[in-house]
Amino acid sequence: MCIALTSSLSHLALAMGDGTVLLYRHFDQSLFSGVGLPKPKPAMEGTGEPVTGLGFNDPNDTGEMFLFIVSTTHVYSLPVGPKAKAQSPTVVDEIGTDLGCAAMHPTTGQMVVAKKEALYMCGPSVRGRSYAYEGEKTAAYVHGHYVITVSPPITATADSSHPTVRNFAARLFGASVKPPGNTQSSAIEDLENTGPDISRVAVLDPELAFVAWRGAVSGGVKAVFAAPVPNSTALAPHVLTTRGNLVRAGLSWHWD
Repeated sequence: MCIALTSSLSHLALAMGDGTVLLYRHFDQSLFSGVGLPKPKPAMEGTGEPVTGLGFNDPNDTGEMFLFIVSTTHVYSLPVGPKAKAQSPTVVDEIGTDLGCAAMHPTTGQMVVAKKEALYMCGPSVRGRSYAYEGEKTAAYVHGHYVITVSPPITATADSSHPTVRNFAARLFGASVKPPGNTQSSAIEDLENTGPDISRVAVLDPELAFVAWRGAVSGGVKAVFAAPVPNSTALAPHVLTTRGNLVRAGLSWHWD
């Protein structure tokens, strides 16, 4: 099940297993008054295709607000502002993604769709710019104006084709690593240069199109969240691993 809530708590969206999306309006009034939830209205009828992401953008200067719905094959948008008329969701683009690989970008009001070949920014009516970043992705998060992607766990080896993995292996084994393509090592050396499963994490700025930070953590990733840096007013992304470790990425920012 996917869930999305507006920053003002006025709207709540829930996605069911069959692809049905329910929309609750005036959700904040129910919270503050203590009465029961209003009857939801179907924002999208179930098609059997799973919903993999939901998100609201903040209202623009004219009060327009949209609900974004991401499935495995499509991105949809639906106007839900005070002046919005009842209608079916509009297809923004046919570039769906897997569960957990879509997230709202609050500073641009666009839905970020993370796929193997790139990050795609989708607006209410058309797909915007894309940022080429190759690699399998299991999750996408947005904190500030940064997009954080997580790759599936792989085994750390000294001859990996990924520089991040090779550097992790170098720290793990306490020795310099050999570049990929070196075939002189024996099977015993290859076994000794094999470490635990690690996940790669990248912090990207899709607006300026650069990688702000990348690294690797031991094990899988359970969650990524922003938290204050000690003795500072800045925030930094923190990675919680499946092994119970908390890793802070090597960058920080201040909220505007």
